[in-house]
Amino acid sequence: MRHQRARSYSIRSHLRSSEVALTLLLVLITALAACRPAPPAAPSAGAPLATQAPASHPQVPAGIAALLDQARREGAVSIFVGSGKYPQSDEAKISHAFETYFGFPLKVTLAGLGPHPTVVQRLQTEGRSGIQPPVDIFVSSARLVHLLRQAGLVEPVDWVALGIPVDDVLSPGDATYIFDNIRALIYNTRLLPRDQAPRRFEDLLDPKYGKIVVPAFPTAFPYVGLALGDQQAGLDLMARLAHDGRLAFVPSYTDVPDRVASGEFAVGYSVLANNIGHKDRGAPVENAPLERVAGFVNHGVVLRRAEHPAAAKVFTYFITCTDLGQRAIDQALRWNKHTTRGTESWQVAGDGKGIFPSLDWHLNDEEQIAREYGRVLGL
Repeated sequence: MRHQRARSYSIRSHLRSSEVALTLLLVLITALAACRPAPPAAPSAGAPLATQAPASHPQVPAGIAALLDQARREGAVSIFVGSGKYPQSDEAKISHAFETYFGFPLKVTLAGLGPHPTVVQRLQTEGRSGIQPPVDIFVSSARLVHLLRQAGLVEPVDWVALGIPVDDVLSPGDATYIFDNIRALIYNTRLLPRDQAPRRFEDLLDPKYGKIVVPAFPTAFPYVGLALGDQQAGLDLMARLAHDGRLAFVPSYTDVPDRVASGEFAVGYSVLANNIGHKDRGAPVENAPLERVAGFVNHGVVLRRAEHPAAAKVFTYFITCTDLGQRAIDQALRWNKHTTRGTESWQVAGDGKGIFPSLDWHLNDEEQIAREYGRVLGL
């Protein structure tokens, strides 16, 4: 009996010792947890870029996560932005947003190399000679991207595998949706109240709008026909306006918002009102509340032999799939999507109001239709 009592006492003593050890271990774990810094706060959709908390470990798809170390080593990325020249401050803002999200710096270069068709020809010529491309990411229309693909100048990136939504990827999968070019009507808010702004393209026949300022490019006008749902109706409308002396042609797309904002014209047809920042600067220009508009999607590709291939893929993901990246590129370049709620493109073309033709239309129909508009408009 003494042996059994001694054994029972020994077991109870062992259990009490284990309970004490376990209690001490829990206390130690709690203390260590209290010393650990809190995880970074998620970016707020409405907060300014500069106030976002750093995110050392963002939640990104596995394919992007696998590229982060190489992108960090590359340390830079360049993206084609057309003919525009942007200040280093814009590049710095985008770089800061990237570092805020990913936790490491990336030098961003906004490369204004010239008009899109001219740059495509340069890339084709230099590509045949084996010259490394001057940019990592090329962004343009589906037709021009297709020309580069045909020349073997596009890196065959599987964007879907890297986490880009399948609906944003252009077949065969190597190009992804970056931003929209929407051909819309804009108006001067000091000359026209919103309830008198045109709601359909046919409204332009009303003489109260005076002359309509438009770009002198036949390629601008097939989008009128797309918005009307009938190219012949678009041709007839533009021919009648031209016949009546109601069109004022200017040499560039961005001249249109300049001339509307100045009050020289009440209404113009071209790019969106804030395309070059007029609304940001408080100019009296706004997008007309059209029932239907049309435009085209610009896609981004990583070029073969790009100097910074991993950074190019990570950066493309950042500006297309993260709230912080989309806001950064919108603030700097006014690049935004009609599929992103709250953007200027969404306000004009979202919720089914926008018509964006297929690659087949761009390749097989657009040029011929543009020639017809050129003929009736004398361009």
